[in-house]
Amino acid sequence: MNVERLITVAKKEFFDQVSGRKFLILFAMLVIIAGVSVISEVQTYNNELESYANSGSTYIDENGVMHYGGAMYNPSPVNIYYGIVSGLGGYIFGPLIAIAAGFNLITKERESGSIKSVLSHPLYRDELINGKAIGGIAALSFATVGLFVIVTASLLLLSIVPSMDDFISISGLCAVTIIFLTGIFAMALMVSSLTKNSGTSLIYSLILFFIFTYIASIIAPSVSILILGPEPSSVDNNGFGFANLEEERKYYTNQKMIENTIEYLSIKNNYYTIGTALTKPSFFWAFKGADEFQFLDYSQMGIDFDDIFGKIWGNLLILIAYPVVFFGIAYVRFMRMDLR
Repeated sequence: MNVERLITVAKKEFFDQVSGRKFLILFAMLVIIAGVSVISEVQTYNNELESYANSGSTYIDENGVMHYGGAMYNPSPVNIYYGIVSGLGGYIFGPLIAIAAGFNLITKERESGSIKSVLSHPLYRDELINGKAIGGIAALSFATVGLFVIVTASLLLLSIVPSMDDFISISGLCAVTIIFLTGIFAMALMVSSLTKNSGTSLIYSLILFFIFTYIASIIAPSVSILILGPEPSSVDNNGFGFANLEEERKYYTNQKMIENTIEYLSIKNNYYTIGTALTKPSFFWAFKGADEFQFLDYSQMGIDFDDIFGKIWGNLLILIAYPVVFFGIAYVRFMRMDLR
């Protein structure tokens, strides 16, 4: 494989992607949707910051409403970036950019007949598909970094300045977001290599996206009941007192373990879990990490990044596995494709 030819293909694909009207429209919609979510998080941040500043004191606001001190934790600017996580996880416009970048990479060449002429030049198949994949991923990275730059610049204009630790978490979230979108892009590229026209490829790409996004979360409770049986009774046979509490605890522990295992198959769930851990670690720790339900300041809980990473490393590995597996299938399929 010639690196120079590979870079040439990647550059062409990158500029074709970012200069297209389709990409620009979807990116604009992504910025708007993410912007709305970020604005909501900014309002929450300001309210929590005000509560923290007045914690321990009681005051009356300009409307005559009494406010009592006692903020639960000190908010951080990184909390605001949770809006990007919820925006990408709750709406399709972010993933749609990835699908749009990959669903017709192969089919458009086959439909136009240009793939035969392209490969008739001194260019090998692996250089073509690898170059197209690199160009598409570069375009998604460009869009993701652009979104984070716009959000960060807006916060700086609002005099909200993240700390160095916040910037580390923000950079991590940006990288995870690129991996998340790359997984969806690789899935669309795989479908493009398996289908014969762009319309079919788009439909199948959307179907697979919804399968790998929502189906796992939907079927997880039913599968756990199918494996474990019905939930144990909360009262004894006479209708008085409590049933075996140890049995109940064991049942619900196993149920949670089965549901979490199944939800690993959801690419959105993995991204959402990691994104929450990076942007709202105290909220994440209260539900995922701590032995008991609690809301405490992250800096006062005696936990660090290693503690958080211990809870999300499985999600990160699965998130990385998605683009690797999907692209592997697309690569093998393209290398064996009959172009006659």
